[in-house]
Amino acid sequence: MKTMSGPRDRRRATRRVLPALVAAVGLLLAACSSTDGTPTPAPSTSAAPEPFLTDVTSVAAMGDSITAGVNACGKQGACAAASWATGSDTSVMSLSSRIASLAGSAPAVYNEARPGIRAAQLGDQLDQVVKTAPGLVVILAGANDACRTSIGVVTGAQEFGESIGEVLDTISTELPDTHIFITSIPDLPQLVDLFADSDAAHAVWSDFAGCASLLQNATSTDKADVDRRAAIGQRIVQYNAQIEQRCQDQPRCTYDGGAVHAAQFSQQDISTVDYFHPSETGQGKLAEVAWQALLGAAEECAASGRTC
Repeated sequence: MKTMSGPRDRRRATRRVLPALVAAVGLLLAACSSTDGTPTPAPSTSAAPEPFLTDVTSVAAMGDSITAGVNACGKQGACAAASWATGSDTSVMSLSSRIASLAGSAPAVYNEARPGIRAAQLGDQLDQVVKTAPGLVVILAGANDACRTSIGVVTGAQEFGESIGEVLDTISTELPDTHIFITSIPDLPQLVDLFADSDAAHAVWSDFAGCASLLQNATSTDKADVDRRAAIGQRIVQYNAQIEQRCQDQPRCTYDGGAVHAAQFSQQDISTVDYFHPSETGQGKLAEVAWQALLGAAEECAASGRTC
């Protein structure tokens, strides 16, 4: 975000992969020990202001079924406790849980994410988010814009960007002191490769009409099917470019630099309920990847001494 770093700086910051515990210790300790065990002040060059995350007392999540934790608990349906953004499951260690560890107290959480939501429908969640006036709004959306009944109705990149822009504009206008963290969209086509030899996955996908644009004829090597899947992958890349651009327009918005899109998942990370949504393990991976991006950006801003 502009008050945290420029586009080039943000991308550099979000590539930093530091264990959350080490980052927290580095930010919170004000002294170190000398060789004889006597505490001595830390050098001024290593002392940095705490990131704004230590001041976040409430977190609101917006998005679709991924953020709602759908099928993450091994059965059909939402599982809010396993949400990468606001869940309480200790095996997931959601963003809100990590903020609690960093700040020393748990933030209030509001998960407004709903299954099936596309970017143009995010406005339906805005009223409640504005009412709660959270310190941090977390957004992951776009999978349902790419996953449609056919490739002909997949959301256009510009249309997607305009919808995301409207949401970010509204949050920034109505809640000028609220921080926004918006992630890239996962690389959904990797699912096809991940379960290339899974008859169980293919059987489920054959009835998954809602994402036929990607999963129809998943085992087909016909050029038309290969090209269709590639087109979905490219459209997601275009969506992510729109997210980055629209986020840069807002003073308190942080983009993950493509970290979630770059994340590679294993079969264990995907729910066997539908072979599409993240499992509990996958939600944990999302949380870790997103946290490193968010924490890196927050640290960069804190070290600069700017108001974030």
